[in-house]
Amino acid sequence: MYILWYFDWFGPIEELDEWEKKLKKLYDGSDGVELVGRFVPHNQKFHWTRIYKAKDFNTWVNRKMLSPPFKRDIKVMTHAQIDYYT
Repeated sequence: MYILWYFDWFGPIEELDEWEKKLKKLYDGSDGVELVGRFVPHNQKFHWTRIYKAKDFNTWVNRKMLSPPFKRDIKVMTHAQIDYYT
């Protein structure tokens, strides 16, 4: 399955890049979840889209989690939406 996580980002791009490196290392496919990458969605209202590939929905739900670096500051990541494709 594919997971598309759309989000807006108003923090420093360096902080987002560091977080992406950690996510890429954590979601390397070894536990059934892989971060494909971060992309610019040209047909969505969001700044960025992360695309994940997971073995199945249960694998996605039970994955290891990485805490965000911005401590839930809604000024940094104001909006997000997740879409699931099987």
